[in-house]
Amino acid sequence: MRVIGIDPGLSGAIAILEDERLIEVFDVPTIEVGAGYVRRRIDIPRLIEALPRSGIAVIESVSARPGQGVASVFAFGRALGAIEAAASHLHVRYISPQAWRRVTGTSNKADSIRRAREIFGVTPQNHNQADAALIAWAYLRLRSLNK
Repeated sequence: MRVIGIDPGLSGAIAILEDERLIEVFDVPTIEVGAGYVRRRIDIPRLIEALPRSGIAVIESVSARPGQGVASVFAFGRALGAIEAAASHLHVRYISPQAWRRVTGTSNKADSIRRAREIFGVTPQNHNQADAALIAWAYLRLRSLNK
């Protein structure tokens, strides 16, 4: 079974698992837009091209945190919407940070990198890539428990 773990956001990542083996992991593709004040946005065509044609996309269901500014909340919402649109051809599921962290036994960025290395035998380039892989892995674990 192919599961695509998605850590959403402009600094997010995508991990593709095939039968619990990590096949590929990469940062969410972005582009710089604007004149003068440059902003990053999700490169939707590149993301659509990078995603598999079939499988289950598991997106971390996150929400705004107290104290976040309006601009950052808007930027995150825009990025999440772009990711959801790009993955719309897949079976999309959501998992809370609390659920996947509980299953993986992680609580922070360093834990995620360490645990991903233990499970998959490779060290992700960054914590977002580790999170994406663990999101997919946790979904598979939770799914097997509910059968």
